[in-house]
Amino acid sequence: TVNINTTITSPSSVFPNPTYNVITINGKNLNVNEIEIYTVLGQNITSKVEFNKPSDTKILIDLSQLHEGVYIIKSMENSYRIMKL
Repeated sequence: TVNINTTITSPSSVFPNPTYNVITINGKNLNVNEIEIYTVLGQNITSKVEFNKPSDTKILIDLSQLHEGVYIIKSMENSYRIMKL
């Protein structure tokens, strides 16, 4: 498990989208320093999800504790909209 504050450098893919529980971020030399999860209303809910970094090229984010809806994953370089089913 990694720090809740996380950052992604140059991710090549974020999937699946939409998702039921876990999303995967794949890329080269991922640096997990500061990632934040927000609702579409701007509420920071990062503390409600779990992060796992099984390798230097993969980050898993467990969204199973969140309700269905659209969430925004932000890093210093990128922003992604993810739909949780």
